[in-house]
Amino acid sequence: MDSVATLLKRTRAIQKGNTIMSMPLSYITTTTNLNDLFKSIRRHERMNANLRVELEFAGEQKKLFAQTSDISLGGMACYISKEMAAQEQLVVVMPLPYSRDTLRLSATVRSRNSFRYGMEFTDISAEDQAKLQKCMNTLQCMQ
Repeated sequence: MDSVATLLKRTRAIQKGNTIMSMPLSYITTTTNLNDLFKSIRRHERMNANLRVELEFAGEQKKLFAQTSDISLGGMACYISKEMAAQEQLVVVMPLPYSRDTLRLSATVRSRNSFRYGMEFTDISAEDQAKLQKCMNTLQCMQ
C-alpha cells in the first residue's frame, strides 16, 4: 500500500470545504477528512489549546496579545488583530498554565487564514521543548 505522501505526489487534490478528494488521472482513490490527512503528514501532533500569549516584533516597542487555537512542539496557530506577512519573524512569550515557567520562543509566520496565523517555532532548545511537552501533557489531561 502506498504512503499518504506518495499518493499526494501522484494525485491532484481538489479541496471542497473540509474534505479533500484525491483524484489520480484515471480514477478517484480516496476521500478523507483534511484533519486526518494532515495529522499523518505533520511532524508534531497538534492539540487544541486556548492560551493567551504575548507577541514581540523586531524593531517595535509595542507588544501585542494573541489567543492560541492550537499548539504543537513545532509551532502554533493563533488569532492576531494585526496584519503580518509570511516569513515575518517574532518572539512568542508564553506563560505556561499550571506552571511558573514562561517560554520565550522565536517563531516565523508560515500561513494565514483571515485573522488566524500559523507559526513555526525556530531555534527551540531541548529544555524549552521539554517544558512545552509537559505543558501539553497537562492540558491534555485537563480536557
